Amino acid sequence: MPQHTIDVSPKLDEPLFRLVSEGVLHRSSSVPVIIRCDRDGLAMVCASVVERGGCVRRTIKTISALSAWVPLELVAELADSGTVIAIELEQGFSVA
Repeated sequence: MPQHTIDVSPKLDEPLFRLVSEGVLHRSSSVPVIIRCDRDGLAMVCASVVERGGCVRRTIKTISALSAWVPLELVAELADSGTVIAIELEQGFSVA
């Protein structure tokens, strides 16, 4: 059963969408992601990640993106933001 009610699939890559929708990980588990956003919204998205328990690892201003660890439950909220263009897993990993 899906963990959210918002259709975020267009903004998430396939592996991240599966983690969000299939409930493989607990919703409070953190996952490494790259978040691409509008150039003017980069600072706002960084602040939102930190305020909600995530950790920004680095910003990539040239492509208006950030690398962060975010709680899985925050992914849908970020994807619902008009400022966020796309979210993808930063690196592959498997759940044992």
